[in-house]
Amino acid sequence: MGWMRKIRICLISSVAVALIVLAVAFTLLRTLLPYATGYITEIEKGISDQIGLPVSIGSLDADMHRFTPRLKVLDLVIYKEDGREKLFTLTEANFSLAYLESIRFMMPMVGNISLHGAELFIERHPNGKWVIQGFEIYERESSKDSEELIELILSADIALIDSRVHWRDFTGGSRNMDFEGASVLLENYRGTQLLEIDVGLPADLGDRFRLVAELDGDLRDFANVEAKIHVSGSGLVFNNWVSTTRIKEFVRGSGKLDTIVWVHINKASITRFSAGINATDLVLANVEDPDKTWSADRLQTNIFWRALNQGWRLDVRDLLLQKDGVLWNEVADIVVANDETDWRVLASYLKPADFVPLIEVLPEVVDVSAFSSYLGHVPVGEFVNFEAIFTEGENPDLQLNTGFSDLDLNLAEQGISIKGLDGELLIDSNKSELLFESSDVIVNAGKLFRWPLQMDSISGKVAIELEDDGLKLESPALYVKNQHVETVTRAFIEISSDKQVYLDLHSNYANGIGTYAYRYIPTPVLSEGVVDWLDNAFIDGYVPAGSFIFRGTANEYPFEDNQGVMQALFDVKDGQLHFLDGWPD
Repeated sequence: MGWMRKIRICLISSVAVALIVLAVAFTLLRTLLPYATGYITEIEKGISDQIGLPVSIGSLDADMHRFTPRLKVLDLVIYKEDGREKLFTLTEANFSLAYLESIRFMMPMVGNISLHGAELFIERHPNGKWVIQGFEIYERESSKDSEELIELILSADIALIDSRVHWRDFTGGSRNMDFEGASVLLENYRGTQLLEIDVGLPADLGDRFRLVAELDGDLRDFANVEAKIHVSGSGLVFNNWVSTTRIKEFVRGSGKLDTIVWVHINKASITRFSAGINATDLVLANVEDPDKTWSADRLQTNIFWRALNQGWRLDVRDLLLQKDGVLWNEVADIVVANDETDWRVLASYLKPADFVPLIEVLPEVVDVSAFSSYLGHVPVGEFVNFEAIFTEGENPDLQLNTGFSDLDLNLAEQGISIKGLDGELLIDSNKSELLFESSDVIVNAGKLFRWPLQMDSISGKVAIELEDDGLKLESPALYVKNQHVETVTRAFIEISSDKQVYLDLHSNYANGIGTYAYRYIPTPVLSEGVVDWLDNAFIDGYVPAGSFIFRGTANEYPFEDNQGVMQALFDVKDGQLHFLDGWPD
């Protein structure tokens, strides 16, 4: 037999004998512990020294947990420092053996402590008073109880297992709640406190809620404490959380969501924040005006926020939104940054009109006054590679560059709207430029035409300038085609604050069908009699080529003092003209 095999057999035999001896010893220990009442006083003292509070024990037991011996203390009562008021009454408490410390000090040392079946009471009273497990503390002043509670948090290492947490609110701000199956872990290491709470929620609030907080610093000076907080919840019923908590002071709503939140707080200020949100059937409403609402069938995203030297930055990643039964065509990444007076927005994909109602839902503490005058002009449509910079102040400024599709522009005061545009948009302060390459577009040109203009295709560039409550539009060449006609137009339009409309138009036409000429009559610049005649004049015909020129203030037409020009020239084939009733066509 080789020497390696002998060593292996020897080691296996030694381990087997040790395990057998340990098992026998542990069995004897467990058998004798319930009768070892003489040691209860010593164990009580040891536990008291470990947690820093007086205790009393009903009986003892023992077991093995992950190859570690544990002392089980049954019917354990933990008292406050005075030794009279009960802090916890526990059905069971487990004290495990700390191997390394025991070897180091050559005597049994207690490792982890877990307490089972605790009843934890948290009460909120008027005037900033809180009662936590009998400790009275106040939000704006120190007290003997608050000092004792802080000392307990700073010194104790305790785990509450399978406990119940009772929330009582005597201010009327929220309802009373009981949380079953709660686990509370409190650990201390070199000035850092770790607090972990995991509770089952009442059925009408959700499934589970978990909070983990790492506190670094002196809790007596909380303004200088560094805190890292992690909160998660699953199956949360939003409307019940709103109605039963102080959330209702900021927003109302309904829906169901799963969320994970991580917050970093330093010197009482939030420096970083991140969250994962998955919400369904979400509805938010303004606290003051419940008619102002925002809804989403589904909202899924990851949010990252951090404070900067002069402002903040918000990253919204992997945003998936379904609203009014319509799912966004792309998953979006959005960045919003604020630098005192500057706002910057970057987005891979965006439908801004979907978020306009959300701005009106926000509570008053969120100041959006800088945007209020722009909300009515937010276009409907999809934006890609969106980049915008907005500067607040006496002379607000907007710089914007984006591609778009299915864009709907609406200038309600001028009665102008365009639907279904594809192209690019550039905004430089009060000047804008639209580059079109679109199909299936509908244009409402105010009162200029009686029917919307339906365009099979449109391409070209249009410049828009807003100033002094007026509007200017200019296009060097705008190509339009539909089933009735093909045109290329050079245009300059100016609408003043007093509703005076100056037009400088030069259009060339081709492939026109005379039967539909009445749809393109600019009625505001013509008299009623001329409009009536034109409506019935062109019965049939084909226009291979033609042109139209109008230069002057439309309100002054028909230019009796020669202050303007209107000219129409057409080549007509197979035309049929109705001049007057009773006259031959």
